[in-house]
Amino acid sequence: MLLTDCQQCDEKMKRIIFDTQSNPLLHGAEAEQNYDQRGGLCQLDKGHIVVTTRPYQPDYIEYWKSLGFTIPHLITAGPFDPQYTLSELVVRKKAVRKTIRALANDTHSRLEFYYIEETERALCQSLGIPAYCNFDVSIPLSRKIFFKKICKALSLATPPWFFHKDKDQLFQKAKNLLLSETSILLKGDKGTGGISYRGMFEVSTTEELETAFESLTNFGKEFFIEKRIDHKAEISLHWEITEQGELRQLGLFDRIMNNCSYVGGSYPDTIPFSVKQQIESQLRDKVGPYLIQQGAKGYFHCDIIIDKQNIPYWIDFNPRKGALLYIWDMARRLSEICFGSSDFSFWHEPLQISSNKSFHEIITELSDLIRPGKKPFVVITNPGVIESGSVDVTGISENSKKEAREIFEEAKRRLTFF
Repeated sequence: MLLTDCQQCDEKMKRIIFDTQSNPLLHGAEAEQNYDQRGGLCQLDKGHIVVTTRPYQPDYIEYWKSLGFTIPHLITAGPFDPQYTLSELVVRKKAVRKTIRALANDTHSRLEFYYIEETERALCQSLGIPAYCNFDVSIPLSRKIFFKKICKALSLATPPWFFHKDKDQLFQKAKNLLLSETSILLKGDKGTGGISYRGMFEVSTTEELETAFESLTNFGKEFFIEKRIDHKAEISLHWEITEQGELRQLGLFDRIMNNCSYVGGSYPDTIPFSVKQQIESQLRDKVGPYLIQQGAKGYFHCDIIIDKQNIPYWIDFNPRKGALLYIWDMARRLSEICFGSSDFSFWHEPLQISSNKSFHEIITELSDLIRPGKKPFVVITNPGVIESGSVDVTGISENSKKEAREIFEEAKRRLTFF
């Protein structure tokens, strides 16, 4: 059974969401920091708190209300400053912290983040409100090399990998692998977003290897080699560890990938039932008990590839929420409003559009597709990135993923050609 954030959370708990974009690869990029408008509205209704750098556009708030949602308290900490992430902006602004504390009002409150780094620990300390994570566990586990070592300790399948602090030895190992492999992956220890964010490279020649080594070395972080696994599917497994140390699986989603980079997802998953059972058993019997023993709490997810022999390989672990959890929670809440049940399917992808298109123009173009009801419809989320030429679109159906994808594709056809 899949349990949602809202079902699990203490009804008296006031949730305060900071959709933090604090990974080092994202620092200073306004388009990336604008992703802080992605998750809060998808998960929270009135009574809770969402903090962003910039305010939501009024027409987007009206649209969100028209779907049947209520609006949480919205607090802005901007304007954007390339020197600071959202958490750092709040730490620097006494008035913003005062507003947050006043709205929390000494109730049972908690802070929830997207990326979890030392900047979020500092924010937690400055507000004096507990975070729904254990920083001493989550920050180390967000490093890929550390998780690879955990996989070995837990006898958890992960693609073969090699790391050495001596870059010359690492380079020679990569060259030797290319003699027998068509291509290999180089992954930064703190990388995120796949190849498109340049925290990871796929190389097939010595020349490409040299370029990737130079780029990762200039970034000043550790990196390692990973063998490519020929696979037929990739999924994202999400779970929660409560304050009481209870493991709760949240969802299992198909991931849509392009060039080793995430470009969307869908629900329900389509992997064989026996493989799903194996993955859930690994979570229940290996990964979950390890995390609980370490004192972990909060949200987690891991990307898993399934090879052609139906062997699951755990690849990228994230001690935080995932983007697909936001979409699933939004779709689950809407399905209860529109269908009167929690049975639904979705197809979700971010689309690239002209950067001079406004939200108003987008919903005008999709006016007949965005009406929630018993028929399939689409939802626009993550409004902060629209000015950068991106729009997150989700097709939702009560009946099938095929219908959800079909209405998504119609929205895509319109938005990429208007």
